Amino acid sequence: MAAEAQNTCYEGDTVHIFQFYLEHSGDHKAIMQCVNNLLAREFKRIGEGKSSLGVLGVGSGGANSGWDILWKTYSKELCVGVIKEDRASAEVIACLESLGLKYDEHSAPNTFDITECFNPGSYHGECLLSVMTGNNKFHESFTPEIRAGMLDLLRRKCSTEKDGKVLFNGDLSCIVVHA
Repeated sequence: MAAEAQNTCYEGDTVHIFQFYLEHSGDHKAIMQCVNNLLAREFKRIGEGKSSLGVLGVGSGGANSGWDILWKTYSKELCVGVIKEDRASAEVIACLESLGLKYDEHSAPNTFDITECFNPGSYHGECLLSVMTGNNKFHESFTPEIRAGMLDLLRRKCSTEKDGKVLFNGDLSCIVVHA
């Protein structure tokens, strides 16, 4: 019996929103830089004499990442749809260590401009917020109080302001688990 396919929050009508996000967030570029600059060397080093390398994961950074701050603060509101729980790299690393597995962690620094998120009615801001929260149509998905709290958190704790722009700390972490 074939396993039932699970939908993600980035399918159907929201694919164009996710594509917009990738074009504007810098996540794709940061991941590719990590893969190109670090992982080729790591694969060669840890793969020498082995037939397989194990697992590679790329995801949100640790406790200082805006992703972790947003999703830990609002997990009750955000982990209700397709995404049922969020695990930051620090939690993955703790699990690997508890299992006694060897791994290497590589940072992929990334910031991106989320200034439009604070401009009511901005299509670009709505797209970014929808992807960042995993909810299509951010402004329709949450109460006014929750939206205001998320926006305040994004501005004050997940971002820095520079030259009139709000720059989100979208740092990523690449974890290579040794086989």
